[in-house]
Amino acid sequence: MGAPNNGNAATRVGQVGGGIEAVADGKPPVVRMQSGHGLADQDRVRVGPAGTNETPAHLYYVKSSGYSPKEFALYTDSGLKTPALLDAPPGAQVYRLAAEDWAVVAGVNLYLKHSELKGAVGDAHRFSQWLKDVAYLPDDQILEVPASPSLPARPEDIRPTFEDGKSPFQRLSELAGDKDLHHLGRRLYIFMSGHGILPAGGDKVEFAESALLMAKTNLYDHIAGRAHAELFRGPGVFNEVVLFMDCCRDWMGGIAMTKPMIPVFPVDQRPPGRKFYVLATQLDSTARESDKLCPPETRGVFTHVLLEALASPGLCDRDGNLTGKILADRVKKDVFDKTQKQIPEPDYDPDFVFLRRPPPPKPKVRVTFGAAVHGQTFDLRGGTNYPDPDDTHVAGAQPWIAELTGEGHIWRLKSRETGNITDFELDPSKEEVDVNIP
Repeated sequence: MGAPNNGNAATRVGQVGGGIEAVADGKPPVVRMQSGHGLADQDRVRVGPAGTNETPAHLYYVKSSGYSPKEFALYTDSGLKTPALLDAPPGAQVYRLAAEDWAVVAGVNLYLKHSELKGAVGDAHRFSQWLKDVAYLPDDQILEVPASPSLPARPEDIRPTFEDGKSPFQRLSELAGDKDLHHLGRRLYIFMSGHGILPAGGDKVEFAESALLMAKTNLYDHIAGRAHAELFRGPGVFNEVVLFMDCCRDWMGGIAMTKPMIPVFPVDQRPPGRKFYVLATQLDSTARESDKLCPPETRGVFTHVLLEALASPGLCDRDGNLTGKILADRVKKDVFDKTQKQIPEPDYDPDFVFLRRPPPPKPKVRVTFGAAVHGQTFDLRGGTNYPDPDDTHVAGAQPWIAELTGEGHIWRLKSRETGNITDFELDPSKEEVDVNIP
C-alpha cells in the first residue's frame, strides 16, 4: 500500500531513498541509500517493517546535514547526542515516520459484571498496527491502555482500571504543557472499543457523547471519548483530532459523565483543531460484534468496516484525497449493510482530509457509433467546463476514447445535428465505461 500523505502537504511519510545501499560502521553509523532520501535533521525513521506489540520496531533520529543527499547518520535521541547501533542488510527499507502524530488506543474484552466481549482487544491491536503500517506513527507514540487477557485470580486486579484509562491523556497533557502555546503535534488519533454507555445523569446531558467502560463494576469508571477529544482539539493542542468509538451507547440516566481529569488549556492562543469523529452507533443503540466476517474471527463490525475502508486504495476522490465525507459515507453504508440495524454517527469538518493517496487513473469512456450517426458531432459534458463541452468528437467507425475529468458522476453525450442525448453514469469500480450510440 502506498504511503499516505496524512492530510498535510508538508508531512510526507513512508519509504524513502529506495533501500539501503550500505552502512558504514561508526559512532554514529552512516547509512547510504540507493537514491536521495530527502530527510532532514531530527526526522524520526524506522529501518525495516513496522513493529508489533510483542516486538516493537527500533526507532532512530536522523542527522542529514553535513552528508551527501544519499547519506545520513542515526542517533537514539532528538538532540542528536547519542549514536545509535544499526545492523541492517543492503536493500533494507527506511521509513520516515509521522513524528508529530500521537494515538491513544484502548480495547476491553473482560468485565467483572458485564458480558465478556470477544473482539475489542483484537480490534484495538489491529488499529494500532494500521497506525504503524500505514499511518507510520512511531511505536512509542501509540499509547495503549492495558487490558487483562484473562480474569485474574483477584478480581480487584482486573484491568483496565480508571487510572489506566485516563493515564495516556494525562501524559499527552503533560507533554503539551511543556510546549510553546501547548501545541503538541499535527494529529491525535483516539480509538476505543468495548462496552460503552451514554452517561445521561447530572445537569447537562452530552447527547453526542460515547464513553468506554473500564473493567470494574462502577459505571462512573468510564472514559468519555468526545470530551477527551475536545480538550485536545479546542485549544489547538493538535491541528487535527480523530476519534473512533466502537462501543454501545446505552442510555444511563442515573450516571453523570465523569469529566476528563486533565488540565484545560487556554482556547484563545491557537485556532481550534479540525475534527473527524465517528461513533459506532446512534444514541441509546448497540454496537455489534460478529464472527461471520472475513477472516472468520469475532470482531467489532464497525472496526472491521473501518479498516476495510482504510485498506481500499481506490477509496478517494480524483486527486487521491480520502476525505472525511468519503470515509464516513462508506463506513455508515457498510456497517448498516452488514447489520441492518447499526448506523454509525459521524461528525467532521467539511474540509477534513483523512489521508492522501496516489491519485487513481482518471476514468475514461469508450464510445462506439452506429453507421446512422457517422459524421455527426458529439459534445461530452459532465465535468468542470460546464456550460462548455468537456470534449468534442466527430462520430466515425473507430471508437472514441475520452478522459473524464472533474467530479461528475452523470455524463451526457449530445449530437449537435439532431439534439439526441445519451446519458451515462460512471461505475467507480471500473476505469473505463462503454457507451454505444446506435
